[in-house]
Amino acid sequence: MLEKWTPPAEGDRMRVADGVRMLYPHDLRDGEHGFTVVSCIGTQVLAVLDGDDEVDYVLDLGTLKGRRITLGPFASPAAAFQNEVGRQVRCQRGWTGPDGPLPNRTCSLSEHPALQ
Repeated sequence: MLEKWTPPAEGDRMRVADGVRMLYPHDLRDGEHGFTVVSCIGTQVLAVLDGDDEVDYVLDLGTLKGRRITLGPFASPAAAFQNEVGRQVRCQRGWTGPDGPLPNRTCSLSEHPALQ
């Protein structure tokens, strides 16, 4: 007889398709980041940034494997995003588009690698 498996409650919010979610637009291996994990399944987490109630961010903490992390009162860089058709996004320094590095400027969605 098979037992019924109940998934752990820590992943409940990850399994529900509600709200606005985006991939976290910054490289976790570089710089300081501040977020609160609200749900997780394996290395995938759903996190919120302080003062940003509009968007939940999906991160893969597996990219930090083998690295030392420091817990503290850190803040993530601001992230611009498109949550409605026709809105513009802001490209951040270091992002690369199809024709090479994108300067720090407003760009169209089709140029924005994090949203493709």
